[in-house]
Amino acid sequence: MDPKYGGTTEITKKTYKAVEGECDRRPYSIAYELPAYGCAVFEFSMVRPAKKAAAKKTAEKAETAKKTVKAKAETAKKAVTEKAETAKKTAAKKTTRKAAAKKDE
Repeated sequence: MDPKYGGTTEITKKTYKAVEGECDRRPYSIAYELPAYGCAVFEFSMVRPAKKAAAKKTAEKAETAKKTVKAKAETAKKAVTEKAETAKKTAAKKTTRKAAAKKDE
């Protein structure tokens, strides 16, 4: 970057975005112009959208809560149904016993 060797002291900051396309067995690549005997220095900065990540986590938690509530409701419904069936069976046995007792008399 020394002017006496044909370079400039100007530093150019550009942002390059990776493009989907295989290069060196990698799924993404970038392309840029580089003069003969030129040098390029890159700095990687990861930008994570915090709002999207937080929204996704909140949605996942809500979905999990819905599934939990639904599972608990189904379990409670099964328990009530089983209890009702047991009560019906018990009542039927009592009725059968009473009928059998009356026949014996």
